[in-house]
Amino acid sequence: MREQPISVFIVDDHPLFRTGLKMSLVQESQIKVIGESGDAFEAVEAIHAHPPDVLLVDMEMPILSGVSMIGLLRQSYPDMIMIVLSGHRNAAYVVGAMEAGANGYLLKNISAEHLAEVIHGFAEGRRVVSPYLINLMIQVPTDNTDPLLDGDGPECAPSLPSHLSPREHEVLELMLAGKSNKDIARILRVSVETVKTHVHNILNKLQVRNRAEAIALASGRPRCSGS
Repeated sequence: MREQPISVFIVDDHPLFRTGLKMSLVQESQIKVIGESGDAFEAVEAIHAHPPDVLLVDMEMPILSGVSMIGLLRQSYPDMIMIVLSGHRNAAYVVGAMEAGANGYLLKNISAEHLAEVIHGFAEGRRVVSPYLINLMIQVPTDNTDPLLDGDGPECAPSLPSHLSPREHEVLELMLAGKSNKDIARILRVSVETVKTHVHNILNKLQVRNRAEAIALASGRPRCSGS
């Protein structure tokens, strides 16, 4: 058994859900909620300051989605348990979470007891089995034939050009969110000069002349969303 409680950070833009989730988890003696936020960018900075063992994140939030947030954090925190909480069972959402680096995809109708069991299982490195968990270690069928999945969402193409590097994807996501080079540098914990280099490479790969054209090109692509 762990000597220290499992630290958890909650990110969801619905205050009522976030508060209820926190109140449920604080009843668990071996789980400690160390932070919560309704803003993904605020959450990223808080997590950099105090990384949790487990991140619980909503699928879709204003400006930056939970999946994009996981993509931003995964490179810096390869061992952090990142679990998406969503009301959608559409295969496209699950695939998006899997590709971003999520450890699990939980449906929001999960009970507090089951959620605590899932958190303990992941944190202890055990194989997690739950009727509310879509296991991201298995291949998700593209035809939605899995009984746990349905077609309640749009078909999604890759959200950003596939020939960009993972870091360039992250920078472009933040550009789409309206962040300046200085903001991006702070969020990714790199220098402004490094960000400028990434932006330069993005412009070259997208074959556009400036930042505005890159944003216009990327924002015109279909993107997965859900909550």
